[in-house]
Amino acid sequence: MNKHLTTRTVIRRRLLFSGLLLGVVLSSVAWPRLSAGVDSLSALDRPQVVASIPYWDQERAFQSFREHVDSIDHISLFWYTLDRNGRVVKYRDANVDQMIVDFARQHRVKVFGLIANLPDEERGTWDWQRVNRVIATRNQRSRFINQVVRLVQDQGFDGINLDFEELREGQRSMFSALVRELAAALHQKKKLLRVAAEALVDTSHTHGKDWRVITQHADQLAIMAFNEHWDDSQPGPIASIPWVRRVLVFARSLRLPMHKVYLGIPLYGYDWPLQANGRYGSAEGLTYDQVRARQQQFLVTKYFDGRSASPWFIYQKNGRQHTVWYENHRSVRHKLALAKEFGVGGIALWRLGGEDQGIWRTLASLR
Repeated sequence: MNKHLTTRTVIRRRLLFSGLLLGVVLSSVAWPRLSAGVDSLSALDRPQVVASIPYWDQERAFQSFREHVDSIDHISLFWYTLDRNGRVVKYRDANVDQMIVDFARQHRVKVFGLIANLPDEERGTWDWQRVNRVIATRNQRSRFINQVVRLVQDQGFDGINLDFEELREGQRSMFSALVRELAAALHQKKKLLRVAAEALVDTSHTHGKDWRVITQHADQLAIMAFNEHWDDSQPGPIASIPWVRRVLVFARSLRLPMHKVYLGIPLYGYDWPLQANGRYGSAEGLTYDQVRARQQQFLVTKYFDGRSASPWFIYQKNGRQHTVWYENHRSVRHKLALAKEFGVGGIALWRLGGEDQGIWRTLASLR
């Protein structure tokens, strides 16, 4: 289960959420570049970088966007969800800020509005039932699609990022129908469709998504290759290189058009406390800035695990041991090497705000 977001409370608590490739090598990457038209997706010439702005940390994320806009091709605005009837609504606390859209346009950055099935209420999980009210019948799909097309046109977006997670296997064919029909409607308006998907390494559980169908109709498949270990798991890397490789090997085995595949790259960390019973409790999600603050506060010894290509450390607080795994510019560089090796269309950074500033020097070498 993908647990990079759950309830609003946990969102704020968590994310406030091998083969070393040197920068000189990264500068030679020849990945696809998305141009203005939908029909030009196969004629890309450099890597796409997608970055997300979450509404709960929007001010800081927008500041990062402003400072590093030259390294970003698309921005995804986490502003919208579904209500209990399956209608698209703004998150209560989301500030739909036209200034962000205008700034992106001034710098030729494409803007995607994100629609998630994560409720505004304190429900705790991604709500597959709300998605069912969107996809179960042709009429329901048509109502949703009309809403989305109006939203894209009214807000001046270049496209929609559809982030429906934790779907049931029985929803797979209906979700595929939605992707097919929504893509057609958006393309008619010269708009784009990106679909987010949980990372898979085999067909044992698809989370209700058919990657082949998605890449046949949508413009991008954003594979969220993170949360290999999550807040309720045992401590471990968030996205180890062997595991990310397995995800990409599986994608390639499906014979997907790899220029439509975007590799999700995490920029955050988790802090697992060891409890008195010898078991680890639920982890706290950390931005990189928060990771650095703990390193300085507790004078930790930092480690870099060679097999997973991931940094980590331990510290003591109030007599309790904590284990922290996180992502930094060095671990991101390894993931970029994998992205180059598999020829994906680009990368999708989760998320802006409090990230390791060193990643921007690495990304700059791609331009």
